Amino acid sequence: PAQSFLAQGIMLSDGAPIFFRTPGYPLLLALIYRLSGNSNFAVVVVQALMSVLTGSMIYSTTKCISQDKLLSLCSLFLWSFCDLNYYYSCAILTEIPFIFFFILSVLLICKYFYGKKPFYYVIFSFLSFNFAMLIRPSIMYLGIALAILSLFAVAFRKIDWKVALVYLCTFAVAYGGWSLRNYNYYGAPLF
Repeated sequence: PAQSFLAQGIMLSDGAPIFFRTPGYPLLLALIYRLSGNSNFAVVVVQALMSVLTGSMIYSTTKCISQDKLLSLCSLFLWSFCDLNYYYSCAILTEIPFIFFFILSVLLICKYFYGKKPFYYVIFSFLSFNFAMLIRPSIMYLGIALAILSLFAVAFRKIDWKVALVYLCTFAVAYGGWSLRNYNYYGAPLF
């Protein structure tokens, strides 16, 4: 799908537009391929960097929430010694980019709520979460739950309405956009 997107501007699988695969990972691959001249080695290098950065983000997220350096080091230790990370970094699979964008979204929202950072942290957090959903749709149900919870949080004045609005808009674009695309191609609005 990434190669066909670069060549024809549409993500194809077996000659037909992809239906069951969401577009996040093929688009990320297409970007890497475009910048590297179709190098699978470049994909592996980028995914290895994402894995290292994910460890750093796990450390930072734990520290932001707990303020405990030892606990943060333990979380980094656990990430570092998960041998699957080394395998997935060297394979052209969705796992490392998914984890990277998911943890990035968690880190940014933690920094916003715990560190009183600028509002654009919220925007980038939700963009990152929804891009992770477009890489691996397994968190689609979490996305739906967060949409419902954000409405309740606004109703009970736990979060500002702007935070909920940004989340609902980014979720609607990611979820609704891909569902609409599938409806246009296949007549079924499935994600």
